[in-house]
Amino acid sequence: MKAINSLTKVFGFLLISVIFMTATEIAEAQMKSDIIQYVLKSDSKALSTALSNGADVNQQTKVGNTPLMIAAKIGDRLTIEALLSNDANVNLRNDAGATALMIAAKYNNSHIVTALLDNGADPTIKNNDGHTASSFAKAYKRSEIFAQLKLAEQNFIAQK
Repeated sequence: MKAINSLTKVFGFLLISVIFMTATEIAEAQMKSDIIQYVLKSDSKALSTALSNGADVNQQTKVGNTPLMIAAKIGDRLTIEALLSNDANVNLRNDAGATALMIAAKYNNSHIVTALLDNGADPTIKNNDGHTASSFAKAYKRSEIFAQLKLAEQNFIAQK
C-alpha cells in the first residue's frame, strides 16, 4: 500500500511538472510571437525580455515586414537599439523589396537612418520598383536624409 501511495505521489508530481512545463513553454512561445506587438507598442522592456528568451529578431509579418522595419517607421530609438543589439538584419527586404532604411527615409526618421547606416545598412539596395532609400528621401522631400543617403551610397560604392 505504501508503494502505491509513493507511486501515486511521484506520478502526481510528474504530471504537475509536465503541465507546468507546458504552460511555461506556451508562455515563452507566446512571448516570442508577440515581438511585433511589443515593437508596435514601443514596449522596449517586453521586447528585450522576449529577445533574451529567444524570440526571432528577424521574424516577418505576412507582407514581410520585420520588427526593425516597423520600428523604423515608428522612429522609436530604444526599440531600434534593442533590435540592433540583438543582431537584427538591417538589409532584409519585405515583399515590396523595401528595407528598414527605405522606411526610415520615407518617414523622416533621420536618427534611425543614421543608426541603420552605422550598423551596416546597404544604401544601394533597390526595392521591387528600382528605388533606393535616397529615392524615398527625395520623393518625400527629406532633403537632409537625402544628402546623408547620397553620401552613404558614394562611400558604400567606393568601399567595394
